[in-house]
Amino acid sequence: MRVWFLVLLLGCGDKAGDDTAADTASDTEADADTDADSDCPQTHARVGHVAELETHHHDTAGTATILDDCTIQVTGFTYDGTGLDVRFYGALGSDFDSGFALTEDLIRDGGYSDETLTITIPEGHTVDEVDSLSLWCVDVSRSFGDGVFVAP
Repeated sequence: MRVWFLVLLLGCGDKAGDDTAADTASDTEADADTDADSDCPQTHARVGHVAELETHHHDTAGTATILDDCTIQVTGFTYDGTGLDVRFYGALGSDFDSGFALTEDLIRDGGYSDETLTITIPEGHTVDEVDSLSLWCVDVSRSFGDGVFVAP
């Protein structure tokens, strides 16, 4: 069991030997970079709240802002693009194990450098369920970078 965990951790938490991630990488920029829904209201108390992503792994950085009741924008997004299945996750109380995916897999050859991603909260979820955000490696439940939304 110890060896299996190490293999998973290396796949998600280390660039060494990560050919699988490169082979299965897909361009998900179009999935994450969508225009904010102009019909979405700006009534929620968290609109305008900001989360600075604290870097844990893979050079992850950025600033997330809740734009409206349906949309989060991550500016200055930096991430080396490697891992197994890596997505932005939303959660309450930074409990990302109980959170939910906000994006498709973000693995990408060449990574991300100071980019802007606009994320639409998926149908069936609301901003009420998002007080924290993580770039989350699904396969080993590890945060590459995360932050809690606070009033500016």
